[in-house]
Amino acid sequence: MRLSVKNLETFMDCYNLAPLAQKPLTCPFLLFFQANYVPMEFKKNPDNFFVEEVMAPQMRGGKYFYYILEKKGIDSPHAIAIVEEKNHARIFSSGLKDSDAHTMQWICSEKELVSPKDDRIWLAFKGKSGQKIFVGMHSANRFRVTLRSLSLIEKKILSSDLRKTAFPNYFDEQRFNEKTVSAGTELLRENWEDAVKAVLTERLGFESEKSVEIKNLVAHNWGEWKMLAESAAMPDSKKPIFRHLEGGGSFKDAIRLLDSKSISIACRAAQSLQFNKLLAAEILKQNAANQKFIRVGEQELPVRFSFKGIKREMVVPPVFPKKTILKRKTFFHADKARALLDGKNCILEFDLRKSCYATILIKCLQAMGGE
Repeated sequence: MRLSVKNLETFMDCYNLAPLAQKPLTCPFLLFFQANYVPMEFKKNPDNFFVEEVMAPQMRGGKYFYYILEKKGIDSPHAIAIVEEKNHARIFSSGLKDSDAHTMQWICSEKELVSPKDDRIWLAFKGKSGQKIFVGMHSANRFRVTLRSLSLIEKKILSSDLRKTAFPNYFDEQRFNEKTVSAGTELLRENWEDAVKAVLTERLGFESEKSVEIKNLVAHNWGEWKMLAESAAMPDSKKPIFRHLEGGGSFKDAIRLLDSKSISIACRAAQSLQFNKLLAAEILKQNAANQKFIRVGEQELPVRFSFKGIKREMVVPPVFPKKTILKRKTFFHADKARALLDGKNCILEFDLRKSCYATILIKCLQAMGGE
């Protein structure tokens, strides 16, 4: 149920309630509005969500061919794998982009590339450089999102200077979902067998058919270490794990024998969950009036805070067996923010520094719209 904009405008004018976003709700009419609030509509798909990497590579010649990889409806690992298979080349990229978006990102290769015959992927040659693209090379991401069915309050929020608004720098579900967080959670709990089992059997979203078959084999024969170690279907790289367990080795030591990439994903997911928990606790210390919350996975996270009274950075310790700590800023601002309003719809454009989530910003706007 949504209250009419006309009634709300009249009520706000009568009671001098603008700007509403800074005032707690006390009157019955606004409490009714809050209880029946329907947030603005955001559908994350390529038609409503555009992302472009911001990077300024030096094109002065060299052995690396630079391209813009444009894609729709496919994630970066899959898209890059398709281009690599088509060109029999190794590709280097700076960041990963979602499948539920229209994205443009930089890639490079030592070979000249041709676009695959896939209507989800396009390549545009940009020049040659002597520098190979490395992970995190881009400085920011530029976004353009379409929001629909805006309330009056949401329009007022979007019409304000969003560049001055501080948003909590939570990790969103792209960083950890139920498939990647399972192993990380077990590592945090020091449930070593469950952690090993999760890595060897839990499916990720971008795995090959062969990888899925191997994981099913392990899941259906868990505990049959000798059979798994001798199976012709088992890759040689995984057999030492089962030989170790067959010989009575511990599950904790077996973790060191697991695929490094899978373990890294699990550890990063665990650290991300820990960061969100720590940041939420820090924000709640401020006891902000009329606190609002967003949902990230299974977590309910607060969003109202004063950035002047919060730590600028938080540190999460390493998760076994990795030794990398996580350092992350606690809040971010939307640079170059611009809202193009059209009736009850809006196109919102903004830049975020790398590793910040546009979906967190949108969730916060939706939460604040219910003031």
